[in-house]
Amino acid sequence: MITQDIAELRQHALDLFETTLADVPLFIADVDDVEPDEQGVWCVFVVNPDTNEEATIGINSIYDQRGTANLMITQPKGVEIATSEYGAWDIAEIAMRHFRSLTGDDNRLRVIRTIPSRIPNDDGLQVNLLILYRSRHTS
Repeated sequence: MITQDIAELRQHALDLFETTLADVPLFIADVDDVEPDEQGVWCVFVVNPDTNEEATIGINSIYDQRGTANLMITQPKGVEIATSEYGAWDIAEIAMRHFRSLTGDDNRLRVIRTIPSRIPNDDGLQVNLLILYRSRHTS
């Protein structure tokens, strides 16, 4: 259950960064070595599974898995964003739209809320997009 959710959420992030945000470096936590780009915007994506509760009672119980994913977007201080490039808030907005549309390959995983926030950082602008998800599994 958990590994399926992590894989599906990671793939959804990779799809976004391979198409719409192809010029923005994306690092997947626990997979990639993070190598920050001090001259441009870069992102880290991490999935954090949380509660797992039985949703039904019976022979074929259904379990409700909830968790969060974080897209951490860093725009170093002094980095000017050209009109043809994306800034941290632009990336957050694009990612919100992308993740809100996620219903999963078999409709068992869906994003239930996205929450952008600014994280205080003396080295530049850091925006965190919190992505709350829920999935249902039979085992």
